[in-house]
Formats: sequence, structure tokens, C-alpha cells
Amino acid sequence: RLYVMASGSGDLVAVSGTTMHAISHGHFGAHDVAEALDGTIWLADNARSRLIRFSEDLEQLQVLDDPKFGFIGPRYVDVDDFGRLVVADQDAHRILLINPETERLIGILGDGMPGIGPYSFDDPEGALVVGNTYYFADSDNNRIVKYVVILN
Repeated sequence: RLYVMASGSGDLVAVSGTTMHAISHGHFGAHDVAEALDGTIWLADNARSRLIRFSEDLEQLQVLDDPKFGFIGPRYVDVDDFGRLVVADQDAHRILLINPETERLIGILGDGMPGIGPYSFDDPEGALVVGNTYYFADSDNNRIVKYVVILN
């Protein structure tokens, strides 16, 4: 299945080929979707400053919106090989690493202010994880940032 977010209509849609399997309405302005290791789907709902987890049939399972995350505009999300969420919060100029099972904030890159240089971002717009390599599109700095994470 392919999961598509139509920000203008607020619809998250599950399709394969020409068949629409499921739809979830009311997510106006939401941006990105990512598939978790267990097949569930995460939606970055920047308009409501939250992340939402759905079943494969788009039934809402979990919402991450606790103030401890400090979300201002989480627009992009990916899932690493450990099932952790990697979130580009564009309006907060930060990248967050979250364990969705424990709802624990593991780490933050960026201090909430636009900046350039190591651990600083100005409107990060993309997040992609490939193995232990994390890529971020730092849009207002016109760069792609690459971090290699090594865990002991």
C-alpha cells in the first residue's frame, strides 16, 4: 500500500494501484507520512502540532502532542531501524528523536532559533534515515545535513 497525505483537502489516503483502501479526513495542513517497522503509519500534523499513528486501515491508534516535545510545526517524520521517530519540526528549527512506545524524547538537534553550523537548522523540511545515517533538508540554509549515528 501507498499512503498519501493531501494537505489541501486534509485527507490521508491508503491506495494500491487504482484501489483506495482507506481514508482518514480532517488533517488539513498535515504534511508527511512514514511507515513504522510494525506497518503502522505516522502522520506529521503540523497544523495541530502533533504526530498521529494509524493502523494500516487508517484507524487512529496514538497521538503524540505532549508539551514535553515542544512541537511548533512538526512537518516531516521518518522511522529509524529501532522504531524511533525522527521529526523535523520546521517552525521550531529543530530535529527530535522520539521513542513512540514509551513516548520519551530521546534527543534534540537545534536550540529553537534559526541558525547555521553543527547542530543548528533554519527551517528543516525533510528527514530521511538510511541505516545509521540521518539526512535533513535544512531549507533556509540551502543545504542537506548528514549525521552518522553510532550506538554502543
